[in-house]
Amino acid sequence: MNKNRKSKPLKRKNWLKIAIVLAIVPILIAVGIVLKPFVLDPWLERRNDPGIENISSVEPLGYVYDKLDNNEIMLTGYYPPKDFDFSAWDESWSIPSTVDGYTVVSIKDLGKVRLMSSREVVEDEFYKYLRSVTFPDSVHTIDSHALANLPLLETIEIPDSVRTIGRYAFADLPLLETIEIPDSVTEIGAFSFSHSYSLQTINIPDSVETIGRAAFYWCASLEDISFSKNVSIIEDWTYAYCHSLSSIEIPDSITTIGKNAFANSSSLETVEMADSVTEIGSRAFASCPNLNYVSLSQSIRKIEDWAFTECFDLETVDLPDALVEIGSNAFRKCNALKSIDLPDSLELIADSAFADCIDLESISIPEGVSSIGSNAFARCNSLESAYIPSTISHLGANVFRSANNL
Repeated sequence: MNKNRKSKPLKRKNWLKIAIVLAIVPILIAVGIVLKPFVLDPWLERRNDPGIENISSVEPLGYVYDKLDNNEIMLTGYYPPKDFDFSAWDESWSIPSTVDGYTVVSIKDLGKVRLMSSREVVEDEFYKYLRSVTFPDSVHTIDSHALANLPLLETIEIPDSVRTIGRYAFADLPLLETIEIPDSVTEIGAFSFSHSYSLQTINIPDSVETIGRAAFYWCASLEDISFSKNVSIIEDWTYAYCHSLSSIEIPDSITTIGKNAFANSSSLETVEMADSVTEIGSRAFASCPNLNYVSLSQSIRKIEDWAFTECFDLETVDLPDALVEIGSNAFRKCNALKSIDLPDSLELIADSAFADCIDLESISIPEGVSSIGSNAFARCNSLESAYIPSTISHLGANVFRSANNL
């Protein structure tokens, strides 16, 4: 045996293949998240309920439905006949209470119409010019995408039988100005009226118990808000981008205001909230440039991160006596804020809490505050005096950076 013979080098792992696999996995996960509500959820629904059928109607023609229990059905589609007489049509649609002898109790996906040239021309014309819809008294659920994405729809009549308004049910109706929610409704789903830009008024009856996130997102013409006494949470993004709101009074039925709840509402000027509110989510009132007065609930112990950032006209804030923490960037770029009374209960001022408040002239940190985060008062160009108590145990970097008049 040749002892001087060199041994073969060990086979190296193919790190390139591993890197490619690791890169593809998060992409596949992201694609799955995007497609889940449109592909996976409907498939699972039908897989878990083998009794559901997708049936084309005989009488009246053109309707597609799923069978439910007790001789009831859910309408999921309508395809006008090719010989539909548009010359005699008044651009309204009364949905029937019975199809093929079954009772219509639920409406879903009728508004999933994209008006594309690949569809039947008659169908395009029907949905494109539809202006009025009436639901039958038999319906108790107006489910997801029931009448979404209809460009000329102006009038909707909801009967007293309806209990649930689902996700995106009336989303993207640019000409809908008002709608009456009957006292029978207990649930309004997420995004249900989102991007209905002309919606000016909507009365929420006390029967409503839940309103989903972003229910009125981008309702740019909404001028007034009513609150059900049985709803305790304003969910994330519920009234964001409601550019016609000028003032808000949060009633004592509300305990929580979610993230971005009123963010980017450009005409909002005043906010007053009852003492029942214990939590305000991050960015709840962020980027409301005309907001000039806020009266906070006395029950709030923390102002979350970015809660009032970029409220450029904010002059007055009444902070609660029980406040313990002001989160990072909470009042950043509140340019008109000249002074603010910090309560004696305060213990922590987080990073950049008052950064870029260019009109802030003086600040007095109360005894008991133990920590001031970095850049807390950075670039406060008008700041001339600041009192820092001996209780401070942590002073972050650049607390008064570029506060050149201090």
